Amino acid sequence: MPIYLNLVRDPVEKMASRFYYARATPRPGAATPPGYTSPAPPHYTSLEECLRYQDPECTFLTGHHYDLTIPYFCGHEDFCRELNNEAALSLAKRRVEAWYPVVGVLEKVNATLAVLQHHLPHYFAGVLDLYHNDLLAPHYNRNQQRPPTSPEVEAALKTNLSLEYDFYNYLKQRLGKQFQELPVT
Repeated sequence: MPIYLNLVRDPVEKMASRFYYARATPRPGAATPPGYTSPAPPHYTSLEECLRYQDPECTFLTGHHYDLTIPYFCGHEDFCRELNNEAALSLAKRRVEAWYPVVGVLEKVNATLAVLQHHLPHYFAGVLDLYHNDLLAPHYNRNQQRPPTSPEVEAALKTNLSLEYDFYNYLKQRLGKQFQELPVT
């Protein structure tokens, strides 16, 4: 039986990161693969503008299909991709409990690494030391051109992504409990 694990991110942060990543210019001096053609420029350049004009890319309408966190855990059934579907949320939670010894949370990287190190030592022994002592460029992929998300946009997205937040908070609590239960060394 395989061991499943995953790492999740705050839904608004994930969405904003994806939005601006799609609009970022390549790194200066980065090699372009042969035959690569740049995609058409996106219609909106800011998340605020995208939401104001209710573009489907960033509006997140209940019942529509999106590539978010719940579908990764729920599965391939059609209802799993529907935004704010209670059955999808419920199935995702059941599958986490059944198949995932650890689901990490990006915003809780130290707790994530400690729990991984404890629960899966064959793969993650020494990962905390490696992360804190040997990782030389932990934020190499950070988009320097990404503006901060305004409180208004964050509030609107949190409302539209309500079950994604339910799932994210469930995973944060689960990780927190696993972390609290670690033996003190």
